[in-house]
Amino acid sequence: MGQAKKGAGYLPNTVSYEAAGNSYFATAVIAPRDLTAYALTGPIKPAQVRLNGEVVSGATLKLKAGANPLVLHYTKPGRTWFVVSTERGQSAV
Repeated sequence: MGQAKKGAGYLPNTVSYEAAGNSYFATAVIAPRDLTAYALTGPIKPAQVRLNGEVVSGATLKLKAGANPLVLHYTKPGRTWFVVSTERGQSAV
């Protein structure tokens, strides 16, 4: 997320990122039935998570059977990841 600058670090393949304002990522989580899932994240946590149009606080995600629209809002630049899992993990939001 953000504007990449190659070679900005002390290693030749290092990439750093400049802030580019807010970043929004939208997708859907498909669930075979109503179930509880967990948000696992990388080093940069989303500023806000919206699931089915509702703001989520914490790592627990209540999924409904079928498509569950998910919107992630990030305010910091860099590399990260966000995974929806049925297993709890150490990197929960």
